[in-house]
Amino acid sequence: MPSLLKALRLLFNRATVSGHQKEIELNDIEATLIECLSALPAVFILIDAVNESSSSSSVINCLENLVQQTHNLRIFITTTANAISLQDIDAKFVTVVEMQSHMLQQDIVTFIEHRLGSEPNLRNLGEKLKNDVSEALTINADAS
Repeated sequence: MPSLLKALRLLFNRATVSGHQKEIELNDIEATLIECLSALPAVFILIDAVNESSSSSSVINCLENLVQQTHNLRIFITTTANAISLQDIDAKFVTVVEMQSHMLQQDIVTFIEHRLGSEPNLRNLGEKLKNDVSEALTINADAS
């Protein structure tokens, strides 16, 4: 049984030249996954915020190919509402959670508040400055 981790590590190592990482082609990742997935009983892939990638359409095409060529794969994807089309992927293999803007905004606020309260360099800031920082970072944030 091929090891998925070993196969991906080999792919990664082949793309490293003189200590510099070259971009790994998506079709190479896809081929490696197809080869390894058949030997596993079940595989779950989580892709968070697929719409935030400049390659989201290529990623979606890759997922379509994976679903068509394997039968043990389940995919969970998060995206902003109406940001991508997954109509070509069989719904029994893919779960898509479309995040609404108000949910994303609250998520961003929670993250910023956590960082302002937990980072050693930030947690001792005055409340007014923390509020100003939080407002500046969230005023136009929409996670897109």
